Amino acid sequence: MASKDTNTEDPKLIAESTALVDRFLDAIWMERGLSQNTLGAYRADLMTLCRSLSKDGKSIDQADKADLLAFIASRVESGAKPRSTARQLSSFRRFFRYIMREGLRSTDPTAEIEMPRI
Repeated sequence: MASKDTNTEDPKLIAESTALVDRFLDAIWMERGLSQNTLGAYRADLMTLCRSLSKDGKSIDQADKADLLAFIASRVESGAKPRSTARQLSSFRRFFRYIMREGLRSTDPTAEIEMPRI
């Protein structure tokens, strides 16, 4: 899909991404019994990424390594602490591993992204 680069969130793409995020959160809650606080942190991290990607005409399952690196760079430039960035990357990794396991994509865009030093 071509990049829209409109800097406007796309409600349809956000809705598609939200459905995937909800499916992921339901699965990890059932598998791991995570607390509501942990699930809320995952949701916040993933939905921030969803909104950012939608501005470029992508849903979360279409993200590639360049998208994630640009998102992380933007967060760092806006003052995000390394610990917060590491937590977000951890959320993204878990999500992409889940959608790979579910057969929704064949590659993990987080695989070659190094964790920030804390």
